[in-house]
Amino acid sequence: MKILNSDDPEQSCGIGFISVGGFEASKLVGYLWSKYRVWTTSFNSPGEYQGLRITPNVYTTLEEIDTFVEAMQEVIKRGSIPA
Repeated sequence: MKILNSDDPEQSCGIGFISVGGFEASKLVGYLWSKYRVWTTSFNSPGEYQGLRITPNVYTTLEEIDTFVEAMQEVIKRGSIPA
């Protein structure tokens, strides 16, 4: 997994962008929603990068963040998106 946000504090905000090698972002979005009800969007810039836009806000609970982290760990550990 790569975090594609800038390290520059002037560029930081509540939006995260991650890329997971070997996974099609749009399929990962569908899986996260159908199994965990985690809402995210995919972005694909052909030839450059693809990934998930993660946008927690003040209403996002710690439990929801933990669910997202656990779901991503499961997919990465498995090496595939379950059917």
